This record gives sequence, structure tokens and C-alpha cells, in this order.
Amino acid sequence: PWVDSHGAPEAVAAGVAGCATPHVRDAVAREIAARLDAEVVFVSDDIRPTLYASARNRAAVAAISGTGSSVVGKTAEGRSVLVGARGAVFGDPGGAYGVAETALRRAALSVDGLAEGGRLADDLIRATGISGFAEMPAWGAAASKGQIANLARVVAEAADAGDRVAQEILRDQARQLAEQTAVAIERVQGDAPPRVYYLGGFIEQVAAFREAFVEFVAERAPGCLPEPPACRGHQAVFEVIRGGRFPEGFPGSRFQREAASSALPPTEQRLAVDRTLDARDAAGIVALMNEEDARLAGVVRAEASRIARVVDWAAAS
Repeated sequence: PWVDSHGAPEAVAAGVAGCATPHVRDAVAREIAARLDAEVVFVSDDIRPTLYASARNRAAVAAISGTGSSVVGKTAEGRSVLVGARGAVFGDPGGAYGVAETALRRAALSVDGLAEGGRLADDLIRATGISGFAEMPAWGAAASKGQIANLARVVAEAADAGDRVAQEILRDQARQLAEQTAVAIERVQGDAPPRVYYLGGFIEQVAAFREAFVEFVAERAPGCLPEPPACRGHQAVFEVIRGGRFPEGFPGSRFQREAASSALPPTEQRLAVDRTLDARDAAGIVALMNEEDARLAGVVRAEASRIARVVDWAAAS
């Protein structure tokens, strides 16, 4: 954040996971302004700043593969597009949750003798701490999305160990994410192929998945080679609003606190030094009170004649 002479933020920029819709961004911006006493707050999700800051004025697409998955894109003019990101109910392929859910279903089919399962059923039983696969439905019903997504590491480890079923699952999930990426590429592409980035814990940590994703994107969109973004995190957020505003077409929210009305009497207006109160000890606060009280004598002295006339008027009424 930028700060004023008292150390309080004049402006705050935040890229926050989950802030994909205007009403959520607006609510977060108002809360940040209230908690930090900030004059201006900029809020966006945590992905688009990375995309816009890395690509700048070029068309670009970013495929995200973490717990969930999504694909975002921007045209050279700054118009934003989104593919996927609808959650587990509508399908969440290409993220850790999608990988783990597919593995659990495949393991269940293998236990019933309906499909080849490789080592997945045994590995998943050990990872969840249950005594047998018969307990897996109850475990899954009680587990959070994050707990299920954590099982993707079991699939990745099995694939690294040569398990063919696990390798098939990783490649199929990478293919689905690549297909979403190809759709986004078509929507943003201009005269030149757009930049394509990948980010997220799963795709960055699991080499087999990442390599398959890059392969499938290259097949579907020749000339587009996915790479890590050049700018991310807090640096990306500040790059995006460096000029004091979001770029054209950027889906972000800006909240500015209303200035104190000059029509309010001084006793009702905000005291400029009140932003330093939380940094003072008790002696400092008492000293500040005395300083402010001392200013009153001079103010009253300057208005003494007017005050006297008001008193006379009130006595005669």
C-alpha cells in the first residue's frame, strides 16, 4: 500500500482468491477500507493481475491448475474472457480435485471388477487411513474439497512409479485443461498467437501433468507454447494499477471513501492526527489530548466578540 505522512495507507491494492464477481470484490474492498482506514482500495481476483502484468499489451491466456482449475484470457485491447471455473458440480477438470475424483471413481470401478485400477485403490486406502475401500464412500462424503484434492499427490506418485492407470488419468486431465485453454486462445487471438501461461500448485509441482499439458496445447494451438508467467503475486497487482486505475476491460473493483464534508463543524470532522493513535503509548495519547485542548483557547479568544453577542441575544430572548 501507499502510505501518508502518518503511516496510514492512502491506497491499498489486493489480489484475492475468490473475488471473481463484482459484488464479492466490492464487499472485500469496503471491508479492507474499513479495517485499514484506507482512502482508496483496488480489489481483483488473484489470477488476472498475473495475466495482465505478464502480457501487458499482448493477447494472452493463463491456465490455472491448483486445487481447482480455470482458464482466463485477455485480448490485446484488454477484454477479459473466462473458460471453466464452475466448480466440482459442473466439472473441474485439470486441477488436483479433478485428478483425485477421477482416480477415486476409477479405483471404485476396479474394486468392482469393471475396470483396470492398477495400484490406485491400495494407495488411496493408505492415504486416507481407512481400513478398506468399502469405507471410501463415507470418507468421501465427509471430506472437504481440499482433502480430496490432496489425494492427487497419490496419483502423481503412482504415475512416477510407472503405474499406467495413474499416467492415463494425469494425461486425460491435462488434455481437458488444454482443450479449455485452446478455446480461450481462439477467443482472444488476433493477428499474432497469444502468450500462454500456466500457474498453480498442481501443474507447477507435477512434471508429468505439466509436460502433457504443454504437449496437448501445442497440438491444438500451433505456435502457442505454454510457459510460467513473468510477473505474479503482489508485484503483479501493483503493476496492474501502477497508474492509479485498472486497465481498460480489467475486472476489478475500486472503492474510494467519501471525503469529509466541509459543511460539518470542526468538532464533527475527523482529526488528521487520529491515525497515529494506535502507535502512541498512554503518555503520548495524554500529551496529544493536552495539545489539542491548548489549541482551543486561541480559537475561543478569536471568536470572543461573536460569542458574547450570541450570549446577549440568548439572554434577551
